[in-house]
Amino acid sequence: MDGAYDMGGMATFGAVDAADDAVFHARWEERAFGISMIAMCEGLASGGGLRETMYAMHPAVYLTTPYYGRWLHAIEQLMVASGTITSAEVDAWVQRLRAGEAVPASSDSALTQRTVAAFDERLVRPLPATARFAVGDPVRVRRMWPRDENHAPRYLRGVPGVIERVQCEDPPPGSDGHAAEPVYAVRFSSTDVFGAQEEPPFTILADLWESYLEADA
Repeated sequence: MDGAYDMGGMATFGAVDAADDAVFHARWEERAFGISMIAMCEGLASGGGLRETMYAMHPAVYLTTPYYGRWLHAIEQLMVASGTITSAEVDAWVQRLRAGEAVPASSDSALTQRTVAAFDERLVRPLPATARFAVGDPVRVRRMWPRDENHAPRYLRGVPGVIERVQCEDPPPGSDGHAAEPVYAVRFSSTDVFGAQEEPPFTILADLWESYLEADA
């Protein structure tokens, strides 16, 4: 399923608030993000499992839950499934915190260093040895309806674009065990994506895997 990647560009969701560039809006969001990163780096959950669990939320709950609330829900479900914690323990802590008990704190510098190092390593991605497309090539996003996780936004499928740059090589999301493939930054015109609008045309850039694209004559 596509989860949040199916939501962009859809009517009734309103315009993106470009002025709101804050990463976190509350202290609990920072904690939820940190817990999720540590759990993934310590092997208690995977990035793919985290997203899959979020996307399995009931649509009405998903849309009314804050972004990091979805992360917190997913990591809780994965840790319960792995036996790391139990639902009863989670419920008990909810009651204790509601009763005014202080949030427990801990400090583990070694754990922090492992987590940062793991993500530093993950962020370094090699350039592909070979790539089907080159900068300036016209392409079109394939029309597809995948059942597994896919990061090609629905509103871009079937839309023509131009290769802006070759980003890196990486396995496509939802393709555990599959070979890595080139990832491209693809440039789109807002007119091609959304049609003529009251606002002036603008450029959309999207990172897309090679298997999402086809040559456009």
